[in-house]
Amino acid sequence: DGIRAESAEQKLAMVAEALARCPERLLISQDAGWYNVGQPRGGQIAPLDWLPRSFVPMLRAAGITQEQLDRLLVANPATALVIRRPGE
Repeated sequence: DGIRAESAEQKLAMVAEALARCPERLLISQDAGWYNVGQPRGGQIAPLDWLPRSFVPMLRAAGITQEQLDRLLVANPATALVIRRPGE
C-alpha cells in the first residue's frame, strides 16, 4: 500500500521479496490519490495512473517476469475480489 514516487525504491524491494515468498497472496496499491487530508481543497491531486505507468516498468527493469506481473496485477486481484455465495 502507499506505493508512490517517493517510496518506489523501497516498495520495489518489498514487492520483489513478497513475490518470491508468497506470490499468490500479494496485492499492491498506490493508496488514495485524490486528496491530502488537512490541505486546502485537498491539496494537489495525485495521478491515479502512476502505479501502472511508472511502477510496473520499474518491476520489469528489476527482473520481475511477465508471468509474475500477470499474477500480481490480474490473477491475485481477481481472486481477492470474487464474490462467493454463502457456503461456497
